[in-house]
Amino acid sequence: MGEHPLTRPVPFLVLTSPFKDVQGVARGMRDFDVVRAEREGIDREFRIGGEEFRCRAFVAPQPFMEIFESLSKGDREFWGTLDAVYPTEILEPGFEDQWARLRDRKNTRAPSVRDMIDVTNFVTEVISGRPTVPSTVSSDTSPINGTGSTGKPRSKAQTSVPSTSGVS
Repeated sequence: MGEHPLTRPVPFLVLTSPFKDVQGVARGMRDFDVVRAEREGIDREFRIGGEEFRCRAFVAPQPFMEIFESLSKGDREFWGTLDAVYPTEILEPGFEDQWARLRDRKNTRAPSVRDMIDVTNFVTEVISGRPTVPSTVSSDTSPINGTGSTGKPRSKAQTSVPSTSGVS
């Protein structure tokens, strides 16, 4: 029989004060303030449309929710949400002028909606410390060319391209 989950060692555990688990064994407390401070040192800079930016180390989830919800309401709503949220809640203070230049109508290198979705995904990943895209397909799968790894033709269901949205 396997170990009980509470008695298994936890990687990267920062001990600050002992407490006892359900079995009465002394354990350390996970200090998420330390974990958060470590994330603060991660490179948060990016370039888009000829301008360089740095995102804040910590952003509440609400601005990201607003951005992604605005996508379903059309481009005007999406850009309005970006203009309201990025300079004030996502970018570090001091990047307002760069944002204004990026969004200037005369900017010939202005980003597209797809570009800003990519930027927002990057910022989400950096701030959360978690990737926002699924890991790459394993190397034991054959390319989608109509034949399986055995060389036999695959059925139509097997040759369809998987959805990247996570919805079937």
